[in-house]
Amino acid sequence: MTTPKASLIISVYRNTQALNAIFESLKTQTEQDFEIIISEDGETPEMKDMVRRHKSRFPFLRHLTQTDIGFRKNAALNRAIRHSQADYLIFIDGDCVPHKKFIENHLRAATPNAVCSGRRAELGPQLTQQVLNKPKILPIFTHPVLLLLLAPVAYLDHAKNFETGLCSNLFHSFTKHKNRGLVGCNFSCYKKDLVAINGFNEDYTFPGTGEDSDIEWRLKRHGLQVKNIKFLVPVYHLFHEG
Repeated sequence: MTTPKASLIISVYRNTQALNAIFESLKTQTEQDFEIIISEDGETPEMKDMVRRHKSRFPFLRHLTQTDIGFRKNAALNRAIRHSQADYLIFIDGDCVPHKKFIENHLRAATPNAVCSGRRAELGPQLTQQVLNKPKILPIFTHPVLLLLLAPVAYLDHAKNFETGLCSNLFHSFTKHKNRGLVGCNFSCYKKDLVAINGFNEDYTFPGTGEDSDIEWRLKRHGLQVKNIKFLVPVYHLFHEG
């Protein structure tokens, strides 16, 4: 087996419906030379079954688990880094569905001494339910005209930053020089840089507390710059309570 161009690490916890939508989007990626690592902060039969159902479609697919004894996302991510085969790693959360050019454009943007950071469009509850029930509608989000036509409906459904879901070189050219922080649900860098800083800090055991800011701060201390690739690698965050 040849080494894939990238390892896509998906951080998951119980939400199998969202993961199913992610798998649907991965089937249509314009770059298919990547492995998938499902990084589960837990160990449930439902997640195991979901991965098994998609295994035949993705030859580079692995599912890593750990005992569910509280929030240990960072420990699960470090395990995924250790098991990754590619030199370049891409990270998303298990409630974020990537655009069809997501893998291709992360790889195109890959730069030595940089960590690439994208952004997310946050869907409202009704549109999220549509995606979960009928993931085949996902191509709507990859068509710029249809996405813009959908925007008024999305905002009535309490979407946030819906325009960020547009994949556009033109829009990117207007924002690429703006300083943007790293977001853990959509970033990428070379594996060697994460290994050099000893991966994610496993002392953070509460969601939303230091996960993103800590890894950004330590990568910068290591000499990396945050490269803003907004409008090149959008993901669509599925609404959920909490």
